[in-house]
Amino acid sequence: MFSIPNAFGTALAVLTLTILANAAAADELGGAGHWLARSHTENGLKFCYAISAPTESVGKLKDRGNVGALVTSLEGGATREQISVVLGYKPKSGTVIRAAIDGKNYILRRIEGDRAWAKDTAADQMIVAAMKRGNRMLVSGTSESGVEVQDTFSLSGLMKSLQTAADACGFQ
Repeated sequence: MFSIPNAFGTALAVLTLTILANAAAADELGGAGHWLARSHTENGLKFCYAISAPTESVGKLKDRGNVGALVTSLEGGATREQISVVLGYKPKSGTVIRAAIDGKNYILRRIEGDRAWAKDTAADQMIVAAMKRGNRMLVSGTSESGVEVQDTFSLSGLMKSLQTAADACGFQ
């Protein structure tokens, strides 16, 4: 089910929540456009990632949490360019999270709490490839309370931020 080993998946999920809650914990590597490249080491694992906040959000939710799109790699290659979105809300049970990149729809099928991932490594590769070619990504879903939510992410600067993150984790 996980696109990375369970231990790494759990660590990655915890790390992402930690990063969003306390951005100062990560080392900023540089940025381009609407994306930042960062790295963080936790429990001996070095994570390198590109992260962006939405440029626009639609759907009023009371007490909405942090929102961000991330493309994460793990030093050593156990994980390479895994897409995830921190939604800032818990989705309604039985619904899916859609990521539309320049009009082409993808589904983020794996949901844990307020976070959504692609179903596997192949889906990660397909979605990230589209993000690299694209201009914007619209992430939409339905909250537990039934509110339709849509976040727009600019993809400007993603390629450079991914390269900076890859360099920090030692990828070619």
